[in-house]
Amino acid sequence: MAGRAGVDLGGRTDPRAFAGVLRAADALVTGSGGAAGLAAAVGTPVVPPASRDLTRAVRSLPRRR
Repeated sequence: MAGRAGVDLGGRTDPRAFAGVLRAADALVTGSGGAAGLAAAVGTPVVPPASRDLTRAVRSLPRRR
């Protein structure tokens, strides 16, 4: 999410387009193994939603420049 709103891209992107979205993201919070694997393949950090302190986990991710 950027800001206060997110966009549901479920069913609206093919795998190549989804990889592009993930490549541009700072991080991905997901419980989906498929999305996590694709994010990792394009170099996007993945945070599982079951993280004890999700906010701290996301804030500790390296910033992309």
